[in-house]
Formats: sequence, structure tokens, C-alpha cells
Amino acid sequence: MKNMKLDNRKNRDLYIKTIKKQFEKYAITETIDPINTEDFAEKNFIAFKCLSSKEFFEERASDMSIIVEGMDIGTLLSEIDELLSDSKSKRTIMLPHLEMMIKEVIDELELDLRYEFNSDSLRCYFDIYDFNDVSEEFRFVLLVSFDDKGIQKLESISDFIITSNAVNSAVSLS
Repeated sequence: MKNMKLDNRKNRDLYIKTIKKQFEKYAITETIDPINTEDFAEKNFIAFKCLSSKEFFEERASDMSIIVEGMDIGTLLSEIDELLSDSKSKRTIMLPHLEMMIKEVIDELELDLRYEFNSDSLRCYFDIYDFNDVSEEFRFVLLVSFDDKGIQKLESISDFIITSNAVNSAVSLS
């Protein structure tokens, strides 16, 4: 296995294009845009801001075969919607399920990228930073680290990106 480095702009742009191509297979997002992290002290990672796709929810909901007391997931979600008028309560129930669905996809992406880049040290991490329970849209940061950063380090980087508003500074590909 080789060590990966983001040494130059051309190398970084190639990695971005490859990651986006791999990620688009999962139809989880409408958009996936790289975030400008050139001025960050931490190096050797790429960050993306992502906007969910409604198709992701529809496909995952129809694929789920979870039964709760004889109720399929679609019926269960309808019941939850009827019971909850408070959006904060709805978010509390929906967010963990959403995170589980995304984590499953991100884990698959990580395996694909490890194979694509021939690197065992590659790590992926995501963090939801905006969830609209009315439209069922969500935005999240996706980090792809090319060295073996721990989960706490990736969480710290993600928190910094979100709180510093770096999530709104996209980069352009040459």
C-alpha cells in the first residue's frame, strides 16, 4: 500500500475528481463541492460540502425491510409525522436514522476509495451541519483523509470547517 500526499494543485484536483466520481455512484447527494482548505494548519485531506438528494431517501426507505410491530418503515414514518408537530422532536427521532443511512454509504465509499487509491490509511468522515425536517434536505461535510487521522481529529477538523463558515468557500477545479 502506498502513502498518499496532496503535494500540488494538479494532484489535488485529480483526487477531487476521482472522489466525486466514486461518491456519485451512491446517489446520496444532489451536489458535492470541494471546500477551500488551503489555509488550514492540518494537511493531507480534502473536504466537501454536500447537499442531499431526495432520491436517496426514497430509495433507502423503499429498500428497508424493517418491521416495527407489524408496520413497514413507510407506515411507521407516516405515523411519526402525524404524531410529531414539534420539529425539534421530529429531528431528534429522524437524525439518528439519517446518520445510520449515511454512515453505511460513507463506509462503502471509504472501501471503494481505499481500493481505488491502493491505500489502507485513507479515512472518510461526515458531519451533518444543516437538517431541514420540512423538506427532508440535509447538508453535510465529507472529509477524505489521506493519512491515518483518528476519528477525533477528523471530528475536530469538521467542527472547525462548520463553525468557521469555511463550508461556504468552494474551490474551482482547473
